Amino acid sequence: MQAIVFPYVNKDDSHYTAMGYLVENESILWGNNLEKLNPDDFTYPIIGYMIIEGIIKYKCIINDILKENSEELLQKFKPSSWLSEEYKNHLMISKIHPYGPFEISTFRKTNGETLKEGFYRYGGYSKVIEKGKEPLLNREEIKNNICSKYDESYTFNSLHDRNSHSIISISEESFKIIYNTDKSNKITITYDDLYSIYTKLYDLKSINNNYMMNNWNNKDLLPHWKHWHAPGSAILAELPIIDMKIKNINGTLKINNE
Repeated sequence: MQAIVFPYVNKDDSHYTAMGYLVENESILWGNNLEKLNPDDFTYPIIGYMIIEGIIKYKCIINDILKENSEELLQKFKPSSWLSEEYKNHLMISKIHPYGPFEISTFRKTNGETLKEGFYRYGGYSKVIEKGKEPLLNREEIKNNICSKYDESYTFNSLHDRNSHSIISISEESFKIIYNTDKSNKITITYDDLYSIYTKLYDLKSINNNYMMNNWNNKDLLPHWKHWHAPGSAILAELPIIDMKIKNINGTLKINNE
């Protein structure tokens, strides 16, 4: 599930008011001033982690983000004591509860980097990996691993061991492989795209080519791709050679936690 970390900007007792309100109501509109928060970046529901006094102390479920204030929705989903408050946008929250506390630095951004203290000042927020589902490696470690395989002219098998693939070039942002041992079959893969698939595998614990064919355009995967084409399985076949916790079981990748 997609997740964000954001600062708590409401009144001191807002979280208590919200929890009480949700006992009798399905959702509550939580005001915030996160100007760069784009509702179209997410597939709902998503998880929200709230920062209070520099620490993650609450977790919530966000079902939508409203950029424009609708008087009808404000009247329907806001406690009367909140109606006089003005915010640039609102989070539609269905659940909120105490969580942690956790230091901000224990969270990782969607590229695997550690979340830095103070990032949220001046209305900032960050997309993060859901707590407890962090991959073993970050983006830079994956890049270094790929580069080392290129140095060794590494050849790796397809998911079903019917063909083999090899890395033929690398750059700062991507690498190129040939698949099915045919030099005319080439695909360039960015480290960001590979990391998106890698993170999704840790989230779901299991992924295969059929899943990717049906879900590749999810907003936390590869929405900028036009389609999931035949070389896609070659991308998946890359993952077990960079993370030893990933096992290929009859064409399905699974996380081995033993």
